Amino acid sequence: MLPIEVKGERFLMELCLDETSRRRGLGGRRTLARDRGMLFAHTRPEILGYWMKDCFMDIDIVYVDALGRVTATYRMKAEPPRRSDESIGAYQRRLPSYSSRRSAVLALEFAPGTLDRLDLRPGEALDIDVTALRGLAQD
Repeated sequence: MLPIEVKGERFLMELCLDETSRRRGLGGRRTLARDRGMLFAHTRPEILGYWMKDCFMDIDIVYVDALGRVTATYRMKAEPPRRSDESIGAYQRRLPSYSSRRSAVLALEFAPGTLDRLDLRPGEALDIDVTALRGLAQD
């Protein structure tokens, strides 16, 4: 867990620093407190794409580049769960992917409504130690 501040509001973030934890993400969760979130760190800048696999709640996501600037934001809606007669491949193909649009190294996931409350927009600079977080990440 890592405390961060975004636009004057404090959040306690769960860290996803390796492929296993990034793949699991918030999957299986039904709630996320207003002051909590999940921070996904990647070692190198690339166009990232996240989805709502096994997520049972809406999530706000913010992608951040190597300089700490927001590249994209989304209000991701919970998708219907995988049906018993649906293959994992068919399930994954129907899930939308939310792109960072430009190279990013961090993805921050928050409870729904956070983007609106903080008025976060692409191009804004966040005061987050991106270099240190990238140093903790593993491929």
